[in-house]
Amino acid sequence: MSRSAGLPIDISVVAHSMFDEEDAHLAGYIMDTIQLHAARVRSLQIWPSGAIDFHPRLTFRMPILQQLGIRGGGDHQETYLNADFVPDPHNFPSLHSLYLTGVMYPWRWPAAFFLPLRSLCFMQYRYGLQPTMDEFLTLMAMCPNLISLDIDESAAEFHGDVNELPDNIIVLRRLKHFTITDRACNIVGCLKCLDFSTRDIQIRFTFGLTLREDRTEYAERAVTMAMMHHPELRSMETGRYCLQLQSCGETWQTESWEIGQVYCRRCCHGEDPDGESVLYVSAHSAVPERVPGDHPSMFKLLHGSLKALAALHPVCLSLEEPTLNLFSRCMKGEHWLSILDLFSDVVRISIKGDILLDLLGALSGFGHLHTDVRMPPCPDLNLLILNLVHPQEEIVLLRHCLSVRLRFGFRTETVILKIRSRFKDTWNKWLSEDVLCDIGSMVNIFKWTHADDGHKDEDDHLPSMDDMDSVI
Repeated sequence: MSRSAGLPIDISVVAHSMFDEEDAHLAGYIMDTIQLHAARVRSLQIWPSGAIDFHPRLTFRMPILQQLGIRGGGDHQETYLNADFVPDPHNFPSLHSLYLTGVMYPWRWPAAFFLPLRSLCFMQYRYGLQPTMDEFLTLMAMCPNLISLDIDESAAEFHGDVNELPDNIIVLRRLKHFTITDRACNIVGCLKCLDFSTRDIQIRFTFGLTLREDRTEYAERAVTMAMMHHPELRSMETGRYCLQLQSCGETWQTESWEIGQVYCRRCCHGEDPDGESVLYVSAHSAVPERVPGDHPSMFKLLHGSLKALAALHPVCLSLEEPTLNLFSRCMKGEHWLSILDLFSDVVRISIKGDILLDLLGALSGFGHLHTDVRMPPCPDLNLLILNLVHPQEEIVLLRHCLSVRLRFGFRTETVILKIRSRFKDTWNKWLSEDVLCDIGSMVNIFKWTHADDGHKDEDDHLPSMDDMDSVI
């Protein structure tokens, strides 16, 4: 730091265990060094678990400090930061970004400390002293100038009626980015009491801790309320949206599993199908060691979220399972059928991954392959894009699916089949003769114009599939 010649400096202190008495002198030395250069510190991040030897020393002035991140403790309340720590706002006149991880009682700090903030990240209070609703709203009321707000497992516990009007509402007029990660019931409680309008909303459900938080109506209500905070979604303009639902693998940053991500974006008719994402919804296990595919709560949260989004009457669905087969492990035909029943206005569907067989069965109107047939979902479907994984089985089921739908008067005008680009052979060499015959027969049976040989230019408005480029 002495060699930085008076330039602004950014400091990050990281330790993965608490400082014991023998290391207390090291903590003191670090803070003495920071204080010596305090006039030049632009960013300060202090992240050791239970850094109780650091925070009480933040009593000196840092005139150009813009970002401050402090962590109060580990997974137990007794290791959290001493409650007597109260920062002096006069020591941080330039502060605009604050990251609090389990720092106790910030809602008791002076309002002047929070007033200049433009960004607040409020994390991991589930592991310590979770705020009451009054305490949570007190903190939010002290941050009227926020542009970005991230609440991560730190919202107040909510036990009320999802339809009951709140006693107190905090207005955040300048907010542009909002992310919340918590149980569905707590997300509802938070959204009920905050008034803001933004085009960037992320809802991340956690599940696996209790049964109460996993009720479908909480997820549906949370997503509905999120849409009400979005200027483009609150009007629920029909026929203008695409949904992308995909499973995701392990997320090391959160030590959890993200299982169902639901994106909502502007429709691709005459526009870019990969346009601005206007709402993001996901769910991940709060108990990493538990196999997420075996947890019924995931489907309840997913179905509730999709039921809320169905109010937008989306016309495009993209269903993907790029990794780990999480959907195919925990969702079968009856689950997909109940989801597709929500989207009666869909005109195009793209399917990718091992979920294809179950979804073809659902599009036929079957919950299981051996149950009685019923009217298929998505009656207006006219474009189907399939990424083949097991073509021998999938082509047979596709032919059956289209035949059943045609008997009900549901004609699919266009079917696009894609194979994996990693195969060096052309599609007519990779596919078996029986599969090719079945494809040829479908062209005749369903009176399609031609079978594309894979060399024609694709429609510019079709969604891209990064690892599937051969088109039949």
